[in-house]
Amino acid sequence: MKHRHLMLTCKEASRSISKAQDNPLSWRERLALGMHLLFCASCRQYERQVRWLHDLSQAMTAPCRGAHLEESTKARLREQIHDLAAREDVEK
Repeated sequence: MKHRHLMLTCKEASRSISKAQDNPLSWRERLALGMHLLFCASCRQYERQVRWLHDLSQAMTAPCRGAHLEESTKARLREQIHDLAAREDVEK
């Protein structure tokens, strides 16, 4: 995210909204996102939907949190996530 100004585009705001589900935003990112959300009803709706999906996924996976995965399964999952992320970078 560029920090030249506080007003984000919707694309930048959606990235910050998604990032905030797993990582804390810096004070500057929170401020910029907050400013954008003040004026953008679409992104406020998107944030509510993302938060709802995140909360739902947390609730659905809670019973599995203590489950043990084999190292080979973990490695395969990491590889698939990495491949998916690489494809998304190419598409941008």
